[in-house]
Amino acid sequence: ALAEGRDTSLLELRPRTGRTHQIRVHLAEEHTPVLGDTAYGVPGFNRRYAGLAQRPLLHAHRLAFEHPRTGELCEFEAPLPDDLLALVRRMEPLKGEEALVDSLLKSR
Repeated sequence: ALAEGRDTSLLELRPRTGRTHQIRVHLAEEHTPVLGDTAYGVPGFNRRYAGLAQRPLLHAHRLAFEHPRTGELCEFEAPLPDDLLALVRRMEPLKGEEALVDSLLKSR
């Protein structure tokens, strides 16, 4: 976890494959569903945050892969979208994660 709110957490996840719904399924199995996820989430929790989460709050902030032809490392970054940014601003960074959370907030 990078930051925590009253009953939410900001997680940095590194999936090993590109399997459909991999992150959503695994988090739901660990009783840590993605906020706004109507397929695997908790309906009451989603309703409580309906004003902030109109979709599953997942975001690929950084992607990196080896180009299949050239072997060159391709890296891409995308700033947090407004809805996720609003929620993260309500959270408290965990000790040692302040700089990373601050960089996410300033990536816009």
